[in-house]
Amino acid sequence: MKLSELAAYAEEKFHIREEYLWPDFPGFSVLRDPVTDKWVALLMRRFDAASGSGSEVCDLKCGRQSLAELSVPFLSAPFRMHGQKWVGIRFGEDTDPETVFRLFDRAVHSGEQRGYTIMLEDLERSGAVFRGTELPVPPQRPRRPSGHVSPAQRHPSGPESPAENRPPLQVIPAPEPAEVTFGGTDLPPRAARSSRIPDPFPGKIREMMSLYRYGSGSFAQKCRNFYRQARFMEDFEDDAPWDEDFHLLFPTYHDLSILQLRGYFTWRTRVRRGEYAPAASAYVYLYLYELLNGIGTASEENCLAAMKKIETDYLDAGYGNPSIRQNLRRWMLDYAVIRGIAPETALRYVTPLSAPQDEALLVLKDPAAQTDREIFSALCTFAGEKTAASPVLLADEARGMHLFAEAWRLAAAGCRVRGQDLFTACFGELRFFPWHPLANAVYTGHKEDAEDTDYILNPCRIYRRRGGVWTEGRYDPLFFDKALFRSFVRETDRKLRRYLKTGRYLREKEDDAWASPFADAAAEADRIAAARAAVPDITISLSGLDRIREDALMTRDRLLTAEETAEEELPEKVPEQAGPVTEAIPADSVPAEPEWTDSRPAAPEDFSPAEPLPLTGLQCLILRTLLAGGTASAVIREHHLMPSVIADEINEAMMEMIGDSIVECEGDELSLVEDYTEDLEELLGGDC
Repeated sequence: MKLSELAAYAEEKFHIREEYLWPDFPGFSVLRDPVTDKWVALLMRRFDAASGSGSEVCDLKCGRQSLAELSVPFLSAPFRMHGQKWVGIRFGEDTDPETVFRLFDRAVHSGEQRGYTIMLEDLERSGAVFRGTELPVPPQRPRRPSGHVSPAQRHPSGPESPAENRPPLQVIPAPEPAEVTFGGTDLPPRAARSSRIPDPFPGKIREMMSLYRYGSGSFAQKCRNFYRQARFMEDFEDDAPWDEDFHLLFPTYHDLSILQLRGYFTWRTRVRRGEYAPAASAYVYLYLYELLNGIGTASEENCLAAMKKIETDYLDAGYGNPSIRQNLRRWMLDYAVIRGIAPETALRYVTPLSAPQDEALLVLKDPAAQTDREIFSALCTFAGEKTAASPVLLADEARGMHLFAEAWRLAAAGCRVRGQDLFTACFGELRFFPWHPLANAVYTGHKEDAEDTDYILNPCRIYRRRGGVWTEGRYDPLFFDKALFRSFVRETDRKLRRYLKTGRYLREKEDDAWASPFADAAAEADRIAAARAAVPDITISLSGLDRIREDALMTRDRLLTAEETAEEELPEKVPEQAGPVTEAIPADSVPAEPEWTDSRPAAPEDFSPAEPLPLTGLQCLILRTLLAGGTASAVIREHHLMPSVIADEINEAMMEMIGDSIVECEGDELSLVEDYTEDLEELLGGDC
């Protein structure tokens, strides 16, 4: 049983409204006697934020003798009040509503001052005669509203039931004096009860309340009762606002008084019209529960859109509290998954709480396809604010981000830690954990399909249902190696500060030395790119070269003497005849073909270049290995080098001699440019 049921009973039977007298204690309220204006019940709701559990108790003014009359576990001494008139009631699954209602009736009627005028003839008939005694005249007893049940009718076998041999009593109405004296004591005039008040509550609400089914009191039954009542009230509208705030754990219609229910349906009516106003948090949760159960929505996408409107038009307007937003985002994602809404459609409405972390993991997992800014932002997501404020970005932010991003790209491609790539070593593998969608919402799951399915929100967040049981695949922070990741980021920051000569230099740590080669490689690649950018671009026009050649030939012809010109004249070539030759040419008249000889001396077999090649011994070894058709990967790994850096160094060293790049790098493998293979064989014939 709930306290709200007692409040609803007092409202319906005695027209006693629950009053909240302490703004700082919204869980405390009182019920007053409508005649004496005195408290008959103190209602107390407590919520423990640490454990997430709540409790409800009540102090009721029904007399301490009730503890002796009724031996039930939910009755005890009062919790807050003092005196023999008060008892305490604990509300829970074992609290009997009928017992509580009878005790409340006793509490209300115990405050009534009953007075009777007894006729002396009746006393004489019974043998009792009082001489010289004037009996007081009681004030008029007000009439109860229709529908009131007398104590005798409620307890036909109780002590107030009239005995058969008891003389009849006549109640004589008394005048309405301003003041009545009884035994020398001044008594204030009693406030008369009002006459019957017309029923102000719509019949639809009363019909809805009758749909509630008592049972085991389980949470599943509570959800079923809510769905049954919500479907019945789906199109109901009202206009009776309730402006007081109140808090309930997993609120349903059954937990609210009739006035609070009317206030909720009034607020819901306005929300459906696009009018968002501050309301009790219980109202917001009730509305969200309705949406999750398909109440008042035309489609699943329409449900997500309505929930998104609560976030944008209600919460973003400053109404509600942060816990509503947190639950709302979780429920929107859960709803999209269990309903199988397409991820691209769901993400138009849903912003998961894990979105920043998932996006950062996706970037770091595949850095080759990401921009420098995206990679640097992902590094900062897990490394913290210190990395975002690194002095490396002060002089040139774009350059600093590129250096950090390039270091991670090189490390992600070529670093192995404990037999794993760097990403797996830092963030573990995708693991599946039990997942309970909408577990903290009043939800029936009446439309949920039990077929096995996979829902891929993104490569870092996968949901599976097998045999009706859900699991969630994710990179869980429990398995993150944060120390390894921060070691990489710190060493990269330290190296780049020294390379750019900026900020305060960080102290070198021996445990971070494993990350140094990647920061050094990024810095070296940046240095080479800067050096190339410093060389001015030279544009050669081929048409201009042809013009220069023509001008040079004209100048030469003008400078030649007659003798030099005659020597250079060649005999004109005899044109070939189209037809057969009819006239024989004497053999002795055909000049002999001159013998052409190469005036260049032949190169000896042990030829070596006059100057040594501008290569190191390791670079020569790599080139000879490639010329022999082998692979240089083993040599590069043995010396802890980066393939791309080695290729750039060799090409730069041989640029003046060859005039072009001779080595290409594809992934981790080096290869020679076929056009320069023979030249390399000739150059490497001797020692480097």
